[in-house]
Amino acid sequence: MLDDSVVASEQQLADAFTDEKTLPGKVDFAAYVDRRFAADLDQVRSNG
Repeated sequence: MLDDSVVASEQQLADAFTDEKTLPGKVDFAAYVDRRFAADLDQVRSNG
């Protein structure tokens, strides 16, 4: 699941690519994360 820790980790990776000029500019990874179904996924996981 894409929780805050995963988003932060991916942001660090994106920042590293930006620092190395692999990406042409700053990327806000969180802007691309779709959390609409997070509650549904949590419910399915808890029901086994």
